[in-house]
Amino acid sequence: MLPNIRSIFQRDKAQVLSGVWQTSPQSPGLRKPPLRATRLTRQSRGIEQFFSDIRGVVGLSVLDFAGASQENIDFLTSLGHKVYTQDLVRSLDDAFGADPGEQMNPGRVDYFLKLNFDYASDTFGGALLWDAFQFMGPALLAASVDRLADIMRPGSYLLSYFTANER
Repeated sequence: MLPNIRSIFQRDKAQVLSGVWQTSPQSPGLRKPPLRATRLTRQSRGIEQFFSDIRGVVGLSVLDFAGASQENIDFLTSLGHKVYTQDLVRSLDDAFGADPGEQMNPGRVDYFLKLNFDYASDTFGGALLWDAFQFMGPALLAASVDRLADIMRPGSYLLSYFTANER
């Protein structure tokens, strides 16, 4: 699963925005929407799928990037998993302040990575990223994805949401 997350950020923007591209019954594959594209919406079953997949697995270490939530902690521990928490979005403000340009500053990026991803390689079997990556600029995003890939075990479970309006 994790090697694919790197490829998400290396694809053409239009390919990533799967809500904009549609499959054509006449020709297999992807086609561009009409010039007057209507906003497509779809319900996400991502969280249901994530928890369904980890329900039968015991003893995962799961990193929740939404910060400490007693409900999340109780639910994950009731499934037999260990929970670690980081508030990724709040850390963006702490590390970079109000200037998004600072997300390209190598010293600030290293500081951010140490705040949020300071774990040994192959530590986690699951991660709840939620929508945190959509608030990152390209340099910080690439560094965060690389570090996340390092701290996740092969075959890990990952939940992340992306909106189709910018990236």
